[in-house]
This record gives sequence, structure tokens and C-alpha cells, in this order.
Amino acid sequence: MYEDSDERKLRKKEQTEMKHRILQLYLNPWLKKISTIDSDLLYVDGFAGPGIYPDGSFGSPLIAMDMADKMLSESPRLDDRLDSISYIFIEADPENYRKLNQSVNDRKEVVDDRIQPVCIHGKFENWAENFIDKYEYGTPPPSLIFIDPFGYGNIPFELISSLFQLRESSLELLITFMAGKMAQWMDDPGHQKAISKTLGTEQWMNEIPSDLCKDKRAETLSSIYQRQLKYEANASFTMPFEMVEETKRQTCYYLIHVTNNWHGLKVMKETMFNAGADDKFAYLGPDHTGYEDEQLSFAEFGETDDFEQRIRSFADELHDRYNGEEIAFQEILEETLDQNIFKVTHYREAFRILEEQKKLEVEHRPYLENGNKSRGYGRDDLLKFIEMSLERFI
Repeated sequence: MYEDSDERKLRKKEQTEMKHRILQLYLNPWLKKISTIDSDLLYVDGFAGPGIYPDGSFGSPLIAMDMADKMLSESPRLDDRLDSISYIFIEADPENYRKLNQSVNDRKEVVDDRIQPVCIHGKFENWAENFIDKYEYGTPPPSLIFIDPFGYGNIPFELISSLFQLRESSLELLITFMAGKMAQWMDDPGHQKAISKTLGTEQWMNEIPSDLCKDKRAETLSSIYQRQLKYEANASFTMPFEMVEETKRQTCYYLIHVTNNWHGLKVMKETMFNAGADDKFAYLGPDHTGYEDEQLSFAEFGETDDFEQRIRSFADELHDRYNGEEIAFQEILEETLDQNIFKVTHYREAFRILEEQKKLEVEHRPYLENGNKSRGYGRDDLLKFIEMSLERFI
């Protein structure tokens, strides 16, 4: 086992580049949107590393600082709204912390003065406990907290739950969930306790068939974790992105976004979908359990050759679910957007198919904020799914 500061462990892997790409792409809309709520923001990197990789490329702390600096210089509206963005970078390894502190201080000299980084030498879980205590009777600033550990078992689910519930909204988590390692060691009694601690339940041992392959085990563990986030931590939405080891073609971990904000869900899903065009990586919804349905493998994620047919199948699924109902488009999105692989634009394509098939009617509601006047599918428009039964054709 390498030390955390060992360059062999710190080598920047392809899945790490993808993770940083997702983070970077999401920070742009997050900063724009969240700065309309408060002029002082917080970004936390709980496992910051040295800040710079051995090959000289930036790690997540410097990526996050540079993104804010770039946006402040290019977006007049953000420049006017934002008073400060505090960065907290936490690193436990002494050598990594030394490098982190140096790289962050060097970068601080060239970025906007409103970018205020602080490096902490210590463990994320200790910081999180202090943060929870600090805001037990108050409200933290709007926050994005990146939790990216090497392993699992040190961060109990109860800590994640308490942290997320510090704000009713505008506190989001981006968690590296080490499902691959859990799946590899889940039959070992010594590791089962650590997995239960991470998941916040022992029930997982009764839910995963013993004959499942490693990837299916990892996927099911991810689904259980997301279920826990929703039912125990009161998260409205979770969005997972599967990272695959570049050489073994096996699940390494899931990058899971956790939010109570529908707009945050929408933007993160679009970010993950677009990133998933490379078939080395994938987005998989929390209801995807591959051992029951082999149709949505990670290699099929993205707008593949058969994507038009998949949209048609999605249209049929939507009609089956809402057959005979009248419901606003926005309500459908809030009920289903984190349960499938499709973006909002794909929903609209599915609705057009159903209209052509006379299975859907639209009541435009222009008097509402997101209602259309005559065409299309505004998020406040009412969708009427025509009941298709044998009686209708007699």
C-alpha cells in the first residue's frame, strides 16, 4: 500500500481527469446560480491532495480557484454580485499538505482578491464535525463540498447526513463513492463493518445476491447509498457517474452529486451526460440495476447509434407511467429526472413522439412563468397522457 504522498498513488489517471472535468464544468453554472442567493459562498475540498500532480497539472484545489477567477473576469453580473468565495482545502498527509499549502499560496497571488483560500492540515471528518457544531443553531453560507477520499470506511454516513442537512437548500455534495473496492471486499467480515458504516445500514448484506459479478455488486451498493441519501439524509436528488478503471474495464467508483435544488440536478445531469460520450465512463441512474435489465450498459451511455430508438422506448415508458394522468412537465422532471439517462431535451423529443401518436395532448399555460404560448413544452405546461385501453378502440 502506497503512502498518500507517494507519486505512484498520485499519478493522474484518466478517471481523475474526467472527475476534474465534471467538477470544472459544474462550477461555472453553480457560481452563476448560487451567487443570486448570497454574495458570500463556500467551496470545500475535503481530500485536497498536493494541489499539483507530479506531471505539473493542476489538482482540484487550483482548478476550483482558477474557474472562479476566470468567471469573475468574464462575467460582469457575477463580478457585481459576488463579494467573496471562501475555499477550504483539507489534507491529512504531511507532505501533501506542505505541497498543497505552497501551491495554493502561489496561486492566491495571481487570482482575484475575493478568492480566499485556507489550507487545513487534518482529517476531513474532524473538520466536518466542527463545521456541524458551528452551525448547529445557524446556517452556513451556500456551499459546494467535494468529498474525494482514496478509500472508504472513515466517513460514516451519519456525518454525511448531518452535513447535508445544515441547509434546507443551496448546500450540495459531490462524493467519490468507492463502490468498486467495496464490491471487491464485501465478502470479507473485516470489511463488512466499514461498508455498513459508510452506507449507514447493515441491510445491504441481505440485498446483494452472492452470485453477482463485481460490477453489479458495485452498482447495487451505489443504489443503496443513494437510497440512504434520499430517505435518511432527506436529499431530494442524487446523480451518479460511473468511473471505470482505465485498464481493467471494471467499475472503480461512482461520483455522486447530492442536491435539493432541481436546477442543480438538471445542470449536473447535462454535465455528466456530455462527459459520458467517451465510452470509458458512464452515467447510470440510481434505479439502474443491471442484473435485472441488461439494456443499459455503461458502453451504451451517450447519444449512441441506437439513441433514436431509445428515445422512442423512453416515450413509451413515460406514457405507461402517466397513462390517463394530467401533470405539469416540471412535476414529471422532479419525479423522474434522476431515475434515467435522459436530459430535458430528450424528454421533449419523447413528448413530440407521443403527440404524433395521439397519446399526448398539451395545455399551454402562458400565464405561468414557464408556460408556452402555443408550441413546445414549457415546464409549467400541462401534459395530458391519453389513456390507451382496449375500450378506446371498440
